[in-house]
Amino acid sequence: MRSLFLPGSDLSAQETVEVEGADFHHLAHVLRAKAGETLILLDDAGNAFRAEILSLQRRSLTARLLGAAQTAPEPALHITVAQALGKGDKFEQVVQHATEIGASAFIPLSTARSVVRLTERDAQEKRIRWFRIAKGAAEQAGRARIPAVLPLQTLPELTADLSRFSCAMLLHPEGARMAEVWAERLADGKRSARSLLLMVGPEGGFSGEEMEAARQAGAQIVSLGAHTLRTETAALVAVSQALYHLALLDTSFEIRRKED
Repeated sequence: MRSLFLPGSDLSAQETVEVEGADFHHLAHVLRAKAGETLILLDDAGNAFRAEILSLQRRSLTARLLGAAQTAPEPALHITVAQALGKGDKFEQVVQHATEIGASAFIPLSTARSVVRLTERDAQEKRIRWFRIAKGAAEQAGRARIPAVLPLQTLPELTADLSRFSCAMLLHPEGARMAEVWAERLADGKRSARSLLLMVGPEGGFSGEEMEAARQAGAQIVSLGAHTLRTETAALVAVSQALYHLALLDTSFEIRRKED
């Protein structure tokens, strides 16, 4: 069933809703929605409702809320992807596909070797576009929440206070393999972190100074294996590995608890 987020609304207090603008255009002219069809509407508060399209006007449609809808649970691990800006649409690719996989937030990152440099105005405009991409990907994937897209940061700004994350990892070829890091947690019977920061460098990678500064700030330096990945690919592999190993950790914990 189609999903549509209506940011800024509280669906729990409404019986009918009006859908306008880009959302209306997408439903009416791209998906060819018709009166009588049902969809899932979601708001910022985590509410999800089944809704029936009552009518379509020239520039809007009216839908009636039918009752609460079930959505897939959000990942237990809140993953923030701090992705260095790259050429072309690399950051957009990361936002789109990592949202589908299960990332919860994104931070555009300016690093020493970043080729792309954005003015404050450009960064604000890009952020609006990136949020729209996250919204569309969350709707397509059936997510219950739209991942946050945070303001542009430099690496020193990001690493100034890593204590807000229970675990921080910087991707670098010289680091310990991420799979082995998670496997050690599994072997030790440790519960996984509940919030993870993944720092992904630009095409040229992080500099040695950046890597050491992040290490000193408390980040763990990890790699994804023997092969060199594109920056936009590395982020997706890292998110996938983290969620996979979290599932193993939780399964192991449940088995031990039952045995006890």
